[in-house]
Formats: sequence, structure tokens, C-alpha cells
Amino acid sequence: MTLLHKLLKKAFFIFLTILLVVTLMIFGRGYLSYQHIVHDISIEQKIESIRKSPNYTPLKEVNPYFKNAIYAVEDCRFYQHGAIDPIGLVRAMSSNIKRRKWREGGSTITQQLAKNMFFSYKDKGTRKIPEFFIAKELERQLTKDEILELYINIIYFGEGHYGIREASYGYFGKSPSDLNLNEASLLAGLPQSPSMLSLNKHYSRAKTRQKYVLQAMYRNKLISKEELEQVFATKNNRKKQ
Repeated sequence: MTLLHKLLKKAFFIFLTILLVVTLMIFGRGYLSYQHIVHDISIEQKIESIRKSPNYTPLKEVNPYFKNAIYAVEDCRFYQHGAIDPIGLVRAMSSNIKRRKWREGGSTITQQLAKNMFFSYKDKGTRKIPEFFIAKELERQLTKDEILELYINIIYFGEGHYGIREASYGYFGKSPSDLNLNEASLLAGLPQSPSMLSLNKHYSRAKTRQKYVLQAMYRNKLISKEELEQVFATKNNRKKQ
């Protein structure tokens, strides 16, 4: 082995050691942050607080179209993975590299629930590790349907509407149980960017996003081709403002 090879091997070993130490430090700080967060208010207390909201809506009182739409577009492997989805993460990274834009984050619904429960937009750069630990705990404590139920009750749909009940009445003047496929798929697209996809201010953008939602539902065999085409032909049925 030449001197150059020995130096390269040593440099590579040093690099791996530094990388391991830095990774452990980041995870350690993230875990301490997680402990601090749940010490102030526990996950159980946060869940109880959400469920006590006067607008809290059980999943069984939401039209299945919306349930299927939200997990098809947000996290189509939701019922198959744990707190994180390695396959979804790799797929999102691959898509971002191909497009040369950061458009997909790869976060699971459980991670998004953790984010919405405990963090604000200002915490974007520091929340990922504690968010992971919270998501792991949510998966340990709750069923998938319980996680999805909490998620649809706290996400923001724009125009001041938090949760599926406020959004359903606010945009369409009806109960979540009465939503049709057109309405459900429109609402399911909004949480990605509520201000940019507002049904009242940016309806054309919302309709473009809806097509993506419907295609995700069709791709995952949650609606038929006939249902897909019927919605595409449906006219605007928003509640009059």
C-alpha cells in the first residue's frame, strides 16, 4: 500500500469518526429538546386538549372521501409504515433532485401531526429531531385512525379555518359527513399551502391542486375512473361568500 493510499484511508476514517460524533451530538441535542418540550406539556395533555375542542370531529363523522383524499395526497403509505417512511423519503428526495426544486418533504402524517401539535413555523430549522421523537411516541400510543383523526382536526385550511369541521362549514356550508368527492378532494389539497390555495382567493390554483389529489386517489385505487372524470366535469359549488 502506497503512502497516498494510507493517507487517504486515514483521512476517510477520520471523516467517518467526525460524521458519527456530529450525528450523535445533533440527535442528543434533539432528544434533550424533545424532553424539554414534553416536560412543559405532555403528549397526552396535548391530545386531550385537542379532543376537547368544540369543533372536534371524530373520523367516523367525516365522509370517507375526505379521509381517503387526505392520506392519498399527504402520505399514501400511512397505514403501512411507522413514524417515518424511508421509502417515501427516498422518493421525495429523488423527485426533488429531478425537478431541481424542493417541492416534496417526505414527512409522514404522524410527523406533520407532531409538528402542528408542538411547533411553529419559526421552529423549522430546529424541530426535525424532537419532531421525530414525538412522532415515535404518537405511533406508540395511538392507532393509525386516531392519529389521522387528530391530524384532520388541527390542520389549517386557510381563511381562518382550522380543522375539517370549520373548513367544511366555512367553504361549503355543510357537515364533514355530507361532503361529496369534489368538495372533499378540494379541501384535502389546501393544507399544503393554505394561503396560496385559498378557495376564495386562488380558486384556479386550488383546482389544479385538486387534480393532483384526485390522481393520487385514483392511483391508490380509492376512487374509480368514472368518479375521477365526474369530478373533473363538476362546476364550482362553493358556498357563496
